[in-house]
Amino acid sequence: MNPWKKRQKARDTLLKVMDLFEPVTPTTHTLHLDMPPDIKNDTKNQSKLEKWIKNTRQGLESLLKEIVDPSIISIETLDYPFSFIETLVEEFNLSVCIDAGHQIKYNYDLVQTFDKHKLRTSIIHLHGVAFLDDEIKDHTSLDKLPEKYFRQVQMILENFTGVVSLEVFNIENLNRSLSFLSKVFNNIVPNINKK
Repeated sequence: MNPWKKRQKARDTLLKVMDLFEPVTPTTHTLHLDMPPDIKNDTKNQSKLEKWIKNTRQGLESLLKEIVDPSIISIETLDYPFSFIETLVEEFNLSVCIDAGHQIKYNYDLVQTFDKHKLRTSIIHLHGVAFLDDEIKDHTSLDKLPEKYFRQVQMILENFTGVVSLEVFNIENLNRSLSFLSKVFNNIVPNINKK
């Protein structure tokens, strides 16, 4: 499939999904602007990077033609520097999804990212990051997060009024995360029961 048709198919799929969720009035639709591995591994190659940004811009233009309020789309911080796409976020008046765990795992400055984009941030993805001997594991429970990073998360959450999504993928990590948060914040409901 040629790149133009592939982009059109992706756009049509995204619009269909957004339409399906319209009855529940979502606060945001979070979009990953994935960077191909060959560019991610060679970000100093300016021509490759610029080509990817140009293609990403064209994809966003095509998608946003069909959307009344572009700020309903939040662009997630992933495994590359968010500065590569900040101009696109501003140009198209998009929102930001700060994935706190990604910022920590990939050694980006979480507080600086939040301070720079707090007015555009509609959602924060929150999950633990465990620094093991031979790997870094994310999307785990918040109690695995080293204290220096949790203090940053706590400071951000104390000043954030948008949506926070616990991005963990099993009930044990959810319960542990809720329990951990309940020690710091009031009105957190710990221990979701299995049904």
